[in-house]
Amino acid sequence: MIGAFTQAGLCDTALYLFQQIQKEGIEPDLTSIVCIMKACGCVAALEQGKIIHGYVIKRGFEMDVHVGSALICMYVSCGRLDDGVDVFEGLQAHNVVVFNAMITGFAKNNNFSLALKTYSAMEGCECKPNRVTYLSLLTTCSNLGLVKDGCDLGVYVIKRGFEMDVHVCSALICMYASCGSLDDGVFEVLQARNVVVFNAMITGFAKNNNFSLALKTYSAMEGCECKPNGVTYLSLLTACSNLGLVKEGCDLFKSMKEHVNLLGLDHYNTLVDIFGHAGLLLYSEDLLETIPFQANPVGWLSLLSSC
Repeated sequence: MIGAFTQAGLCDTALYLFQQIQKEGIEPDLTSIVCIMKACGCVAALEQGKIIHGYVIKRGFEMDVHVGSALICMYVSCGRLDDGVDVFEGLQAHNVVVFNAMITGFAKNNNFSLALKTYSAMEGCECKPNRVTYLSLLTTCSNLGLVKDGCDLGVYVIKRGFEMDVHVCSALICMYASCGSLDDGVFEVLQARNVVVFNAMITGFAKNNNFSLALKTYSAMEGCECKPNGVTYLSLLTACSNLGLVKEGCDLFKSMKEHVNLLGLDHYNTLVDIFGHAGLLLYSEDLLETIPFQANPVGWLSLLSSC
């Protein structure tokens, strides 16, 4: 029950149930402790987490790698990275879960040098990185605009055979896009092909105002019989808005209307933006009057800004 409530994000209820366990004199086991640590991190219940950490030491569980990684994650989530480092250094054994907890902690705090140092230590222990390792590192490179480090990681991603992993490929594409060094050559190297990867490429080109490559990727998507979704069209429409491509934006919107279930308020508002940027204010107003959604302050603010 504690695990289920934690997984569902109802962490306060999970903490309440853990207190009930203690009141009834039931000794929590390793599974209970790992779950409740996650719950403490979820709601930043640092004091409760410290109490449970004390119980962990009392029961002699502090050397367990699963408990250790849960403690690290709890301290990181509560903004106490130093305490997480102390737990990490106190563990006698380190596996991929513990290393990932530390790397993710440094990544969340945008401390790439320490994240990379931990990654190097991981390699030195002959502990193979996994998907979570590369997702954390690539996301940090993306956030901090570290092109060289991100490119170096890209080499390892391919070397380790993660070019087939859609999540890692998407993170790598997003990193290149955020650093402004995305070209269609990246897509040729990566072998994973699904709507998530295609959308990452299209969004990346859209962010870099390269509509021709975004459209080329969209065409390749259809050639692979991979159906576009709402995110695909929103990225393309955003590119049209940024570049002032009214005709192209209208054509895309028309093609979307064949799939009514894909149309959302964001798509209408982006078309409002396209008209607004081109000075076609009456078109924006007419569209806002006919949008099949009631409350739409974003759309009207967009028109006001265009005026």
